[in-house]
Formats: sequence, structure tokens, C-alpha cells
Amino acid sequence: MSISELTTYSTIIIETFHEEGGTGTGFFFDFNDADLGNTDKLIIVTNWHVIENSSTEQLIFTKIDNTGKPIDTEHLTIVLDNFESLWIPHPNHEVDLAILPIKSILHQIPENFYFGAFDRSHIPTKEGLENLCAIEEVTMIGYPHGIWDESNNKPLIRKGITATNPRLDYCGEKEFLIDIACFLGSSGSPVLIYNVGQYLDGADNHYFVSYRIVLLGILYSARYYTSEGKIKVVKIPAKKKQISMTDIPLNLGTVIRAERILDFEKYI
Repeated sequence: MSISELTTYSTIIIETFHEEGGTGTGFFFDFNDADLGNTDKLIIVTNWHVIENSSTEQLIFTKIDNTGKPIDTEHLTIVLDNFESLWIPHPNHEVDLAILPIKSILHQIPENFYFGAFDRSHIPTKEGLENLCAIEEVTMIGYPHGIWDESNNKPLIRKGITATNPRLDYCGEKEFLIDIACFLGSSGSPVLIYNVGQYLDGADNHYFVSYRIVLLGILYSARYYTSEGKIKVVKIPAKKKQISMTDIPLNLGTVIRAERILDFEKYI
């Protein structure tokens, strides 16, 4: 399987059940560097605000056949009660992240499932971050407005650029901005650098590679232009009707740096 196709198995749709309904994006991350594919240290990452105050939600996994290949059109739909209590919030409650260890719900998943997971090697080191260009093309994977390929359990792929220098902490926070369409349902989407064939680094050195994937971070908020002529920053909601119809998206998203995921390792 190509790396681009494998990446489309890295996310999972999170659906809520309540009067308004809603969707969010989660993605798989594996802390088990020595045995990738083992679910002991496999987690789902999303924003805390996606699952906050949710009592019942569902996750939709892709089935796997006896040869290890995904069965795209056959799904495992898992309904989970007391949903918020299953998630672990980031130790710094000002960081809008949460994780769900797969081992905690494995007894509720009746069959094995197929997934593609990011791991530590995809998160840029300090040196790797310093070698990034001031302007990078980015790819975002998720479920904007709850739109997805329901038959094949596949997310949508969107493309944009960094709106602030990805090497720098935007306004002193471990965040940066991207110029990309951001809608409800996109919260929790992984934001990547995805290069095929070649790329330039921050010093304009030219590299030829088969591919390069860098997990830069996780989308969590966007900016809107209101009818009163003001700009407001909102966490991209999972629930519908939480953004006024008169608010105009500026297509500027705020991304939490991927290194924040590593803060969860001691809880796994």
C-alpha cells in the first residue's frame, strides 16, 4: 500500500448523539515504536472540546481480512456510553487535547480493525523544526461538516499553507496558524507536511526522497469575521448551530504543535 493511501486510514470519525448532533476528527498515534501495529500503546488523539460533555458517541473502524488487508466497505461501529470519562485530557488543561487509549475499549470492539498510525518518528525534533521552511505546504485530513465517504469509511483531504512561520511559537504558545478551509467537524484533524519526490529545507537545500511525512500538529480553532465587523477566534465545534450563519470564515486555523502528544506517554 502506498504511503498516501495508508495515511487515509490514519483518522477516525467521532460522531455524537444529542439533539443537535455533531462530528469531530480523531487520529491514531502509536507509542509502541518497537512493535508498530500492536494496540497496547495505540491511542486516538482529538481535541478535548470535541468530546467534552458528551455522554454517548460512536467511533467507526474499518474491518480487516485474514490477510491483513482492509475491507473498506465493511465497518465496525462502536457506540460508547460515558464517553467523556473514557478520555484522558492533556495535563495542562489549557491545551485543547485529549487521548483515548485503545486498550481501554478493546473489549467493546468485536473484531480486529485496520488503521494507519503516526508515531514518534513523524513528530519533528527541535533540529527538524529548525530545518523547516518559513512557508510550508500542509495537508489536513478530517471530516469537515461531517462530510466523508461513508461507503468506504474515508476522510477528506484538504491542502493549504502555513500562515505563520512553523518554526516559531505563535504569540508565545506552542501553536502556529495555517491558511486552509476550517469548518466544524475538522477539530482534531492532523496537519501534515506531505512531500513526494523532493523538497527544500529552510536553508534552500534540495532533497530527493520517495516521500516525507511530518506530523506538524492538530487543528483546534479558527477565525471568523462577524456581522459586526469584528474578528473572533472560536474552537471549531463538533456540534451544529454553534457558529452564527452571519459569521464568515477567514480560513485561518490554529494548530497545536504535535510535540504536545508526547506529554501523554506517561499515562499510557
